Amino acid sequence: MVGIKNSMEKQKVNLGYACWSLLTGFAVSLIVTKFRRRSLYMLCTISLLVVYTGWTVALQKATTAEDAGGHNNGASIASLFFMFAYQPCYNIGLNALTYTYMVEVWPYMERSRGIAVFQLFGRLAAFFTTFVNPIGLQNISWKWLIVYCCWLAYEVLFVYFFFPETANRTLEELAFCKFYTTIVLEEDISADYFQSVRGRSRPPRE
Repeated sequence: MVGIKNSMEKQKVNLGYACWSLLTGFAVSLIVTKFRRRSLYMLCTISLLVVYTGWTVALQKATTAEDAGGHNNGASIASLFFMFAYQPCYNIGLNALTYTYMVEVWPYMERSRGIAVFQLFGRLAAFFTTFVNPIGLQNISWKWLIVYCCWLAYEVLFVYFFFPETANRTLEELAFCKFYTTIVLEEDISADYFQSVRGRSRPPRE
């Protein structure tokens, strides 16, 4: 779709992409815990939306030129650029930071269940991208990327409204996040109940 027909050239692009993914993933994993979690997730989702929007436009120009029997070299290069730009944007929030954030945001008794659910949806997403993406690109070409743009716009809003900040906070401070509200209320109710019982059990002063 970007004008690369030679199999050797395709393999070079795939090899370069794999090496680039390894390099950016390793680099981001070294520094990701030094920044605020919610800010990184916002940066990740917004940058992914920008990348996919640019990728959609570039791929539309390249595909239109190819369908007309020509070749838009600038659009093809831009498509490859956005393909490589995607990986560091993804690694900012959806790679090493994910497990750090889940450990911090989930209560201890729900942590393993939350990670298991995340793993399930991660595997389902991998299945989707592996088997559904080729079908979508083959049938509707560049328009398939619009689906991802819409989904990423939803992710930006979801992160903005529902992701609490957990960086540089102790477990006691995290208890004030809305995920812990129920636990805090139950503890307060229990404490008030025992105090009232204790007060009634005391003998009256003379």
